[in-house]
Amino acid sequence: MRAGKLDGKITIQYSTSVTQPGGNRITTWHDFANARAEVIQSGTEQFFRAYGAVDVAQTIFRTRHITGLLTTHRVVFNGTNYRITKINEIRRKRGFEITTVTP
Repeated sequence: MRAGKLDGKITIQYSTSVTQPGGNRITTWHDFANARAEVIQSGTEQFFRAYGAVDVAQTIFRTRHITGLLTTHRVVFNGTNYRITKINEIRRKRGFEITTVTP
């Protein structure tokens, strides 16, 4: 993985939920890691959901290895939040290809 291609900055975040005395759940997001990344694919895929076809914007980020990265985390890039759907490892802890969609 060449450092020159990692021209974007992403933030990986994790969520915590708190239940208030009234029963409301509040979810807050906290920074887990900051990393340099390459946006290698950005496009729209069409999925069939319960009520018909839906367009989903899919983006793949390539980054160096981040210990503890999970699909429950999210990626923040250029002010947009991306939900992680799949994480592919690149050559034994060399890096990750993180497949995301915008919620």
